[in-house]
Amino acid sequence: MQAQPFFDNADEYNKGLTWRQYIEQNRRSPELELRRYHDVPASTLAAAGSIDRSGRALLLTQRGCIDGSWALPRIARILDATPNFDCRIFFRERRPDLQDRLLTDGKRAIPKLALLDHGFRLAGEWGPRPAPIQRFVNEVAGKLDRSEWLPEVLAYYRTRGGADLDRELLSLLRAR
Repeated sequence: MQAQPFFDNADEYNKGLTWRQYIEQNRRSPELELRRYHDVPASTLAAAGSIDRSGRALLLTQRGCIDGSWALPRIARILDATPNFDCRIFFRERRPDLQDRLLTDGKRAIPKLALLDHGFRLAGEWGPRPAPIQRFVNEVAGKLDRSEWLPEVLAYYRTRGGADLDRELLSLLRAR
């Protein structure tokens, strides 16, 4: 039995925001997200440009999400560089049904990326963080106060988070 499609048709999918629409509506920190969008290395963009796969991508986020504001611009840029891929951004609070289909270990974690085939069925997913920092968060969340572990997450994003995300996303895009 094939998985149920995320959307019934292209019109429903196209109700999501493009990257440009997302930035235009982001009144909090568009400059920072634009800088992160343009900060993806040329080698990553070249690798994305060589991927021979087509499909759609659904990015699920929420305004004010620290992980989303870091990862979403980078993911959008890599997907923009991937030929024959279209991406739409949806907000979790407006589409809880999408979040319920993209749980992480039974939790409603964002950001989440879902690669969709041409029938809008799940073809791969990523999120909410690169694997190395996700393992750390899994170990400390619930044991320590968020204020105690969040600085380590932010330091990770500033140092090696981008390279890990690029590697994981390119691997996902190459998988069949």
